[in-house]
Amino acid sequence: MTLAALDRARAHGLSLTLATGRRLATVQPQVEELGLTLPLILQSGAQIVDPGSGEALYSNPLPREQVAAVVRAAVEEGVQPILYEDRAIAQHLLTGPVARDSPSMGPYLAARPELVRRLSYDGLAAVDGALQVAVIDTLPVARRVAARLQVAHCRVLVSYSAGLDAYFLEVFHETCSKGEALRRLAVMLDIPLDAVVAVGDNYNDDEMLRAAGLGVAMSNAEPEILAIADKIVPSNDDDGIAALVDELLVVSS
Repeated sequence: MTLAALDRARAHGLSLTLATGRRLATVQPQVEELGLTLPLILQSGAQIVDPGSGEALYSNPLPREQVAAVVRAAVEEGVQPILYEDRAIAQHLLTGPVARDSPSMGPYLAARPELVRRLSYDGLAAVDGALQVAVIDTLPVARRVAARLQVAHCRVLVSYSAGLDAYFLEVFHETCSKGEALRRLAVMLDIPLDAVVAVGDNYNDDEMLRAAGLGVAMSNAEPEILAIADKIVPSNDDDGIAALVDELLVVSS
């Protein structure tokens, strides 16, 4: 139902894109399935990428000194950092010696082993302009490291990955958000923000829902996202996107 609804939206002249915490390499199959051609907001707003060419139209990397600070903090806390290069196509994941990997990192890195590069921790700390730094571990570990990084002048997100049954601690530039990326994309496309409908369910959707003219939360969203949404629709399992599209088409007709 959702795919058919998106086709109806396009047929009525609505522009569609995707804003996700994932990177281009892992989201490409969904982009092709959905037939998306407009620029994508990736890695929680750290990049805007043209899905056809793979060109990064905007990026918001961490400064070198903050990358070094996060790497040092991770090493001192006994966890393995993963750095994401400031590029879209063939974006390498830079990490340390395998002995420090958490049990959850194996499946994640194994998905695209050709993109993984192992460096010394001094080498990681010297990387200039990583888009983000991540740690994949248990919730107590993620929270412990996150608490330490709150004073590092960067944005810190903790989220659960059902696929890995583990928690991601993600560190971005302090101005990075889906909301900031949405504002930039709206300018690129010459679309006023009050004409934008944004849909989300996770913590990294907060600024995006606030920035859009209509911020919509799925009913299974985090409580904090439900609280700030302008509208709530049924969950993904209950075809909430299809219901929203049909409602929007009725309003615009």
